[in-house]
Amino acid sequence: MGVDGKLQDPSINPSINRRPALVATAVALVTELGIAAYGFSRVPPGSRVAVHWDAAGHANGYGQALWAFLLVPALTAAISAVLAFLPSIEPRRVNLQRSATAYIAVWLAVVLLLVVVQAAIVLSAFGVVQSEAVARLVPGAVGLVLVVVGNFLGKVRSNFFFGVRTPWTLSSERSWNRTHRLTGRLFVAEGLTAIATSVFFPELGFYVIVSGVVAIIVIAFVYSYVEWSRDPAKLPLGRTS
Repeated sequence: MGVDGKLQDPSINPSINRRPALVATAVALVTELGIAAYGFSRVPPGSRVAVHWDAAGHANGYGQALWAFLLVPALTAAISAVLAFLPSIEPRRVNLQRSATAYIAVWLAVVLLLVVVQAAIVLSAFGVVQSEAVARLVPGAVGLVLVVVGNFLGKVRSNFFFGVRTPWTLSSERSWNRTHRLTGRLFVAEGLTAIATSVFFPELGFYVIVSGVVAIIVIAFVYSYVEWSRDPAKLPLGRTS
């Protein structure tokens, strides 16, 4: 409602409803801190626990339990704070608002992934989760996130913070839309492959994710230029509006 008593056009100052994601973040933080508290009750003070595993799930890096158990909650809070803040400074707010469902879905998927990582770190410290299970659990969870991202990526509208942002996608609606549709399909395929690999060939899970994501980034980069070059309505590079 404006000062003159008339309803304001929501496109003048659009915003994303961040409440569901903030509530989910709060639940995730409580869960992660609860898992951390359980971990602290099971390990002696000053203990060192596994914080890194090789592709086969064998622990090959250790750290103090204090920071190891609290790192993921800190990351959850920091990432969610950034995601909550970015829509307020997005120059293309209308487009980001039109991408709200995708934005919130990806936010929730990332938070869920961090809960899984927290469980893997803490529960493997004292044998509730076997180290080898980490080779299946974490890559599978990452694969699920990639599927969610890919499913929504084609629905993201041109903006500066969320999506495949190259000079060419930001200068061409055609390049943005077609690049995101292709990249979304590739992410879904990559995510499903990662999930299947984590089940049947867990020792390859890490390599499948890294190599697949790198390949998708390269394809998206090249394809965005190709579609930009074919767009008669493209903006000159350096202009984004």
